[in-house]
Amino acid sequence: MTWSVWSLAESQDTGPVIIHSELSGVAHPRRPAMMASRGPILRRAAVFLLCVAGMILFGVTLSNFGAVSPESDHVVETSVLEDAAGVLDIEQAVTGQYEPFGSILSEGYTDSVFWVRLKIRKPEGGGKLALRIRPTFLDRIVLFQRSDEAASGWVTQVTGDLVPFDERPRPTVALGFEVEPVADIEEYYLRLQTRSSSMLRINAVDNHTAQTAEFRSIAILMVFFAAIGGILLWTINEYLVRPEPLIAWFAVAQTAYLLFALSLMGFLAVILPSRLSVYGDTATTLLVHVGPLCTYIFDVALIRLFGPRRLLPLFCVMIGGFVVAVLGLYAVGAVGAGLHVNAYFILLGVPVFLAMAIAPDDGPVKRPRLLRTIYGLQAVAMVITMTPLLGYFDAAEWTIHSVIIHGFVYVLLMFVLLHSRSREVQDVARRRELELNLANQALIEAEQAREQQNRFVAMLTHEIKTPISVIKLSIDREVTDPALCDAIDEALQDIEGIIDRCNMADQLDSEHMELVVEPLGLHSFISGDLERLGQLDRVRLDIPATLEIESDRRLLNVIVSNLVENAVRYAPSDTPIAIAADASRNDERNGVLITVGNALADGKVPDQSRVFDKYYRGPGARAKSGSGLGLYVVQGLVDLLGGEVACVVNDQSIAFSVWMPLRMKRAEDAAGVEP
Repeated sequence: MTWSVWSLAESQDTGPVIIHSELSGVAHPRRPAMMASRGPILRRAAVFLLCVAGMILFGVTLSNFGAVSPESDHVVETSVLEDAAGVLDIEQAVTGQYEPFGSILSEGYTDSVFWVRLKIRKPEGGGKLALRIRPTFLDRIVLFQRSDEAASGWVTQVTGDLVPFDERPRPTVALGFEVEPVADIEEYYLRLQTRSSSMLRINAVDNHTAQTAEFRSIAILMVFFAAIGGILLWTINEYLVRPEPLIAWFAVAQTAYLLFALSLMGFLAVILPSRLSVYGDTATTLLVHVGPLCTYIFDVALIRLFGPRRLLPLFCVMIGGFVVAVLGLYAVGAVGAGLHVNAYFILLGVPVFLAMAIAPDDGPVKRPRLLRTIYGLQAVAMVITMTPLLGYFDAAEWTIHSVIIHGFVYVLLMFVLLHSRSREVQDVARRRELELNLANQALIEAEQAREQQNRFVAMLTHEIKTPISVIKLSIDREVTDPALCDAIDEALQDIEGIIDRCNMADQLDSEHMELVVEPLGLHSFISGDLERLGQLDRVRLDIPATLEIESDRRLLNVIVSNLVENAVRYAPSDTPIAIAADASRNDERNGVLITVGNALADGKVPDQSRVFDKYYRGPGARAKSGSGLGLYVVQGLVDLLGGEVACVVNDQSIAFSVWMPLRMKRAEDAAGVEP
């Protein structure tokens, strides 16, 4: 089964339409809607009808495997008398007006007592017969047999779900009695009183046939429990690997269903000790309610995953109303009415499941076709299962086990669905793990390349700075033209500036920067920096003399120097450079705003979105020496110091603004150590 969801597509073209899978990510060509609109609908309808037929055939085969053949059955006539008040005794019942019924009595949930008259054929050669009664959840059945030896004229036997297993006439899973007809056609009377559905199937067979049917039923049930148990173990293992609410509720629903099937088939009475057998009926009643409730909660989890989401409120109202109604009925002792409400609660799921099957998707994930098929089958199965139990239609042999069969098919299909989903999730996880491994490998390779680059830059810096120092020492200023000396010094300073910026950029990339925080007076600090750069006369400085911040002197010096050098290098030589600073708040934090602005030459406007990119150089920088790292270093250092940097470009000017916090944490403060 493939876990794929194909989205519907419509096209007015004559070419193929690509249908994309929401979960598997696979695209397939599809015929245009006008050419293939009927085909898929007919195919889905055919598949759905085949699934329904297969489910019924499976149920019939399973039920007949544990049934007896008509030739082996000695019951020749069955008729029923309804005692609405439940006050008739055997003598009154014998004279009542009986109505014949088919092979199975199906009267639904009612408070009435039913008297069943049996006419049984005497076996050839005489001997005892076993009355085999199903289903096993009937509360109390009394057999009346004529006897001249009894004072009342009748001998009675009692069985049922309320009778302890070791007190039953026949020690078998199926309810039953032993009779020995004397006349060729012997009459027996059964008194049936139960809070569950009044459904009754009676066979009179010899002991060998009864034991064979019992063994066949047990064999089928062993296979059934093994299959459900295996699915439950898979679900538990799946939850341990991938703990999701959907998987957890599926495990809970399966557990409740297993216990429910165990009790409904009569095994609970066999398992429970004699002293606890009186609680068997209570446990069965509880499981009858808990099983559907857990299943519906699991369905809610499915709706949350696949939609349609608008059904969630309806489902929640159904569940809440059911719980309130059943608890209220049990509080007043109306157990039979509670079971009746439970049956209608299950039947109420039919329109909801039909909506699940046919409603359009409105959730984040489209519903798989398998899920739509499952809920369509669920709706049909509920109608087939519950209407005989409610007495609306006559029951057949297979409907005795229809609840079990329906539950088994539902669990099996849901297992296929979740197993397919699990495989898809595992495939996605493997792909993500592979992508993560590739990403980690790429990071490792990038780190290795960065280390090689750092070593290369360090080597290059050392090898270049040494000849620069030699050149500086070799210049004889008394002999060489002063203008030439100044040009040489400027060129050497440019080279040293490029080297310093490369080193700083590498340190930023490798995050090997140490901060030394100290108080700084901005006016004197920036004035000193301008004096060192020889630009004090060209710059218009507007900084209050009392403005101070706490930051790293060395890094702040690099920030200001780079911004000033950038302005000096690219501004027209006859234009001033403006530097201003003042107190400023940013996101409720106190700080200072430093602004460096200059004019731009005509046609030399840089790309504002890229000025801080590594190695970016604007149109006005192509003819000048530089590395394209100055502003990249500025942004990295400002981020490192906890500030923000921005750039505003106009047609004739550019301005850089740097906001810095008024006080940075010292290293010892960040570590929790007193300075």
